Amino acid sequence: MNSKLNIISLAALILIEILFCSCNQKHKSTEKEIEFALLVEKKIKLEESTKPIGYIGGALVTKDSLLYILDYSASDIKIYNLNGGLVNSMFSKGNGPLNLRTPRSFALFNDKVIVGDVGFYSFKLFNNNGKELKTSIFINGIRPIGGDTKFIDVNSILSTGFWDYEFNGESKSASNSCIIFDTSGNIKKRFGKYPLQYEKFKYLDGSSFLDINNFGDFVIVYSQSPDISIGNIYRDNIFEYKYPEIEGKYIISDLENAKPTEEFWNQVNTKIFYNTGVHFLTDSLIVRSLSRHNIESVKSGSFVSAENYIELFTIDGKKIKEFKTDGTLIAVQKKTNLLFFESSDLPDNRIITICKIKIH
Repeated sequence: MNSKLNIISLAALILIEILFCSCNQKHKSTEKEIEFALLVEKKIKLEESTKPIGYIGGALVTKDSLLYILDYSASDIKIYNLNGGLVNSMFSKGNGPLNLRTPRSFALFNDKVIVGDVGFYSFKLFNNNGKELKTSIFINGIRPIGGDTKFIDVNSILSTGFWDYEFNGESKSASNSCIIFDTSGNIKKRFGKYPLQYEKFKYLDGSSFLDINNFGDFVIVYSQSPDISIGNIYRDNIFEYKYPEIEGKYIISDLENAKPTEEFWNQVNTKIFYNTGVHFLTDSLIVRSLSRHNIESVKSGSFVSAENYIELFTIDGKKIKEFKTDGTLIAVQKKTNLLFFESSDLPDNRIITICKIKIH
């Protein structure tokens, strides 16, 4: 009887071991690291127009695969298909209702177009795909100076990149804040501030870039700060700072006695570090683009000829991957994982490289 029990016990132990090994193997397989690859899909040469592109100040790709490019120099928006053909253009430089003076950001929502224009001290909101001016949105004490603008819904706009200036004899403080405003110019929320660690080094203050996902999560970067700021527009405490691993290289993060490191001064003196944009690739994956200048690119003033990179971050600010890229990232087409890089900024040879991030 005892021998039978021993045999049964042994068999049970063997079965448990087999089941444990099997479960452990399954657990290990689910822990397999996600791999990312950046693959070139194709290169396109943008068709030349009567007003060649001077400087790309912003770009986006629509669901129907049209590439919209904001041209600072021509004060217009040019529209291309993904073979590089010029499909249409919006606006021209001037003082009329359908003109722009100094455009610095834009966004689309159905048939509506909004443009942040420094020259008009306002956002201009157009209907009918840019063919009719609906209204000029003036926000007391604030003007757009650069950065990004996004529609939240048809009557709510999120924008960043503002500057202090006097209004009715009173000094207004709005530098580099973000605001949510409606089409009448009423501010619904104001939040965000240039990171405290850099308050004593104002020459790092500059344009800021943002994006927002389908759940109200937003991400902000400043042109010359290594920080990434992440929050959510629907929460009371909506602004959180996340510091990627690069941050500690530039400044000692003591708010009371903040001081620059030697690497910081190297960066300031040679202008080697610039953020050039930030995008949600998916609702939980962030892409930041940055340029590290070399002597040649500093002399030419060209970001394209600099060393260009993109970094991937999770929604909680964890850096997971870095890629060196052929040019500066100008746009992302969500859901397709397509990224659009300006690879040549020569006036007669504007090349856009379209890449895809593969997730394994």
